[in-house]
Order: sequence, then C-alpha cells, then structure tokens
Amino acid sequence: MKTASCVSTTAQLLVALLIMMLSACDQQQVRTYRAPKDPVPPPGGPAAPRRAPIVWETPPEWQPIPPGPMRAASFVVNGPDNQRAEISVVPLSEQAGSDLDNFNRWRAQLGLPPAELAELERSVQQIEIGGQQGRLIEIAGASSDGKPMSRIIVAMVQRKGITWFFKMMGDGALVAAQKPVFISFLGSVRYAD
Repeated sequence: MKTASCVSTTAQLLVALLIMMLSACDQQQVRTYRAPKDPVPPPGGPAAPRRAPIVWETPPEWQPIPPGPMRAASFVVNGPDNQRAEISVVPLSEQAGSDLDNFNRWRAQLGLPPAELAELERSVQQIEIGGQQGRLIEIAGASSDGKPMSRIIVAMVQRKGITWFFKMMGDGALVAAQKPVFISFLGSVRYAD
C-alpha cells in the first residue's frame, strides 16, 4: 500500500510539474520597436551665470576659503605667532533669530555666559553697510588655560527679507588689528539690485 500511495503521489507531482512547465512556456518572441530619438538641445553655451545679490572688495590679506553650506563667502587672515581669524558672510531669512539670541550665541562661542538686553544695547554701534544702516557688535572673550583671548566682530544689515551677517572671529589681537580692514570691507559692499 505504501508503494501504491508513493507512486500515486509521485504521479500527481509529475503531472503538476508538467502543467506548470507547459503553462510557463508561453512562446515569447523578441520584439523590436522604433522610437523617436531624444530631441537635441538648442545650440548655445552654458547658461549665463546668476548675478550675486551683493558684491564687495576683498582685502588683499584675506585669503578665500571654501564657504560652508550656509555661507555666501569665507575668508581667513593669518597674523604673527600663528594668529588666525576667519571671516564669513552669511545670508539668513527673516527667521534669523532675535538680536539677543544671536548676541548670546556669539558670546557662547567665546565661552561667555548669556547677557541681558541692556548689555546688547550697550554693545551695538550703527554702521553703514552697502549704503544701508546696519549694526556692529564687538565681543571679547576671556583668556583661559593659557589660550589667547578670542574676539568676534559682527555686522548685520537687513535688505529685502534677508539679514546679511558679516562676522570675523579669531585671536583677539588679530581681530582687533583687522577691525579697520573689516570696516573698510563693509563699506565696499554693493547690492546688485
């Protein structure tokens, strides 16, 4: 009986396998089609470069470096005794944060505690940036652990929904020495529109 049932099961499996093979062997032919070619782009050079929204004159001692993802430009200036300062130009939308938030963010970069609005107001100077009234803030950090004091000078101006931040940060003595150069840089800013 076992033999008859094994033969029956084997026969059923063979029939099922034969049916699957026959139904899977649909005769397919290789078909060819003619399709139109992709259109050729019109002749001409590359697209005209977009005008930058602002331009400036870069001081000769400032060396351009690749800007980060949020920066429009970045520069570095080196001084004596391996002093270094970095300059950045950052455009941010109107959601750039309050002046006090930014002031305290810059203070934190120098290892300083948060300040109150009154201290911010004492720190702000008016400055012209590209023919528009802007604000300049200077913050000196405290030296610690044998490291030289750091300093930040930030200028900001609002134009057409964008706040432009111009920041120099680095060794305190170098940033202080470069302040007149930074002020001249701000004076060279011109808006393309």
